[in-house]
Amino acid sequence: MKKRQFIILGSSFVIFLMLVFWVGSNKKMEKKKGKEKSNIKYYPVVKVENKDQQVNLISYGQISSYKSIDINSEVSGKLVRGNIELKPGVKFRQGQLIAFVENNEVWYNLAARKGSYINMVANILPDIKFDFPNEYSKWEKYMKSIKLNEDIPDLPKWNSEKEKVLLATKGVLAEYFSIKSLEANTQKYKIIAPFDGTILESYIDVGTNVNMGSRIIKIIHTGNYEVKVPMSMADLERLKEQKEVIISNSDGKEIGVGLMTRSTDVVNQQTQSIDVYFRIQPLEGEKLYNGMYINVSMKGDEIKDAVLLPRRSVNRGSVYVVADSSLVSKNIKVERYEGDSVYVSGLTNGDFVVLNSVQTVVDSIKVVGVEK
Repeated sequence: MKKRQFIILGSSFVIFLMLVFWVGSNKKMEKKKGKEKSNIKYYPVVKVENKDQQVNLISYGQISSYKSIDINSEVSGKLVRGNIELKPGVKFRQGQLIAFVENNEVWYNLAARKGSYINMVANILPDIKFDFPNEYSKWEKYMKSIKLNEDIPDLPKWNSEKEKVLLATKGVLAEYFSIKSLEANTQKYKIIAPFDGTILESYIDVGTNVNMGSRIIKIIHTGNYEVKVPMSMADLERLKEQKEVIISNSDGKEIGVGLMTRSTDVVNQQTQSIDVYFRIQPLEGEKLYNGMYINVSMKGDEIKDAVLLPRRSVNRGSVYVVADSSLVSKNIKVERYEGDSVYVSGLTNGDFVVLNSVQTVVDSIKVVGVEK
């Protein structure tokens, strides 16, 4: 019995030792694998394929109306609606009555002056009939054509100096031009659309009393747009040769052509660029909107044997390439920056360029490039 117990205890001890050995071996293998794994670093890379690159010079801007004006009241009175509502987004046509300022006193005064003028012309008819019988019918017809609710017609043409002197001495000429002045002043009570457009903002409601200088609405000329974009001096010289640019929307779809109209004479000190203005001609079927963001592009120079890389991959005229499981710094020539990208030359076809910025390089670490 004791012999049997001894055998069982001995076997258990041997099994225990084997388990301890097996667990210890596994831990050593895991540490070794972890160490091997920690000595490998993966970098996103791109394979270089040099070719001639046609560079498109791209800039960005926001569409604005070529004509945008604030309409202010030139007189005092009650604002009355015209042929359209004074609400943002409402369209109008050139010559349309947008609104008017009501002031009955002005109109009554003008009508009274016209009544006096009719009487004045009637009083000179006997003198004209006696001194200028051949001109009588002309002046009689003129007197009958004067209406209180219409602008007075132009004076008949006098045929002699004596006829003109008569009109002057009787006060007809002075009163005629005084009434014409009043009629011109009454036009200030009418707000007439100066062009086809849209109301962009409305500052006051119909029925409100306005004073001279009160802001009423802001309007823009629809169908006549321009865009302002910043350009470098070099790009501006190329633009003067090409004359026009391609206009595309934020999705890259071509929507029109831009013609350069003017440029500023002042260089932006921060960007070292000049503001250039383009008049936009939309393609057939394309609609433009005030405030719309667009891309402006034109053909630039062709760069020989170059590749386009992310701007972050270039550091002080060099890039890192993966070669023989290591990172190797390679000098390059920056040909042109384009947004977040850069055209470079000096690389060899087949080089694997690291796409991200490399902070430090450790020689003991094995490098593996993952092609994107």
